Amino acid sequence: MQQTKYLLAAYNIGITLLCGFLILTGFNHPNDGDEITVKRINIVNEDGTPAIILANQERVPDPVLDGQSYKRAIKAGGIVTNRLQLGTNNGTTALVINGTDGKPRVKLAVSDRNEVSFSVLDENGNTIKQILE
Repeated sequence: MQQTKYLLAAYNIGITLLCGFLILTGFNHPNDGDEITVKRINIVNEDGTPAIILANQERVPDPVLDGQSYKRAIKAGGIVTNRLQLGTNNGTTALVINGTDGKPRVKLAVSDRNEVSFSVLDENGNTIKQILE
């Protein structure tokens, strides 16, 4: 009986120390709720396909058109969705809206010199109408 009391006391002390350690170390990660630092965030559909991707330049995915992936000519970080792309490259920020076929159709851009351009694109991504330059 005496041995059982010592065993229960040791167990109780051990559990208390373990809980105290877990509580104290859990509060060592400063986070005031104002900022999250990650290299990429994937938001996926129910079937696991990407719906929205927020990524830096190194982790931005290559575009996919009709199920085929194409190599990017220029890596630019930003937001990528099936129909909308927002990104920055070499000081120019651009918003590209894709058609239902996944190909770029409209592009709004602001350069590092504050020059605004608005372009309507054909099915190959070529400018067919430049509204602002």
